[in-house]
Amino acid sequence: MEQNNRPLGWTTLEESKQLVEAGLPIETADMSYKWDFDDSRYVIATTPAKNWRAPKYAESTKIKQVLPCWSLGALINLLPEVLMDGIRCYPVIRKPIYTGQWQVAYINGLYETHHYETSIEAVIEMLIWLLNNKFYEQEKC
Repeated sequence: MEQNNRPLGWTTLEESKQLVEAGLPIETADMSYKWDFDDSRYVIATTPAKNWRAPKYAESTKIKQVLPCWSLGALINLLPEVLMDGIRCYPVIRKPIYTGQWQVAYINGLYETHHYETSIEAVIEMLIWLLNNKFYEQEKC
């Protein structure tokens, strides 16, 4: 289920933090990391972060009880179409034969990501780039 010590199919804690810091709304997360008091670690949950309610006893701790997490499918759905010179441009997720690694690109040459071992890493880079460069439309969420 993991490749190179990273989960396949959803964001790591660090990737989730990067997406939030770049401005991706937490409400778009379709999964979450929940703090497990018994094991003192975060565990993955398929419940969206916005649906959790922290118990009263947990509110006094310094540990954030629930953190957002995105599945690959949710992230792909968040990739917007971009209007460039009156032409609608769509993202393409590809794995070129010459590199054998994943990449996300807008065909018009707007931007293309570096090459990654997993598709989710390429999608995350593209979303962060779009957010930082004001191409991401909040209303698409």
